[in-house]
Amino acid sequence: MTTRKTKEPTGFDKYLEQRMTDPKFAAEYERERAVIDSIDTLIRAIDDARESLELTKADMARKAGMLPEIVRRLLTSKEPNPTFETVLRLLHTVGLEIVAVPAASSPAPRTRRALVPYRRVSKSAPATRSRRTAPPAKRELDRAY
Repeated sequence: MTTRKTKEPTGFDKYLEQRMTDPKFAAEYERERAVIDSIDTLIRAIDDARESLELTKADMARKAGMLPEIVRRLLTSKEPNPTFETVLRLLHTVGLEIVAVPAASSPAPRTRRALVPYRRVSKSAPATRSRRTAPPAKRELDRAY
């Protein structure tokens, strides 16, 4: 029978435990942790697809039009932080796509007002848009015509 040694909490562990008692800190920590976990899950899915296609990291990089060392670093890093363009290139290379769905715990998205383009009634009338006046530079240009 093997006895397990329990890991002694580090100074950071103790600090984090103390900070997590603050609801504001805990909420922010959980939001950031969820982002990191999502990125990690996405990168692991790309790597799993690469392996199932029997592509080396260098082959995948060439197909994606990227340097092999960039892909290798991304797929072996413990905390990857790729650009969105990099993720899209790699997803396309292994035949995957991103589908946006509402998260179960997310609030409903806020709606935005539609942007209203400038419109000119006549050459002599200034350009207008609803709810706001045109910026000064735009008003000056409109007077010139």
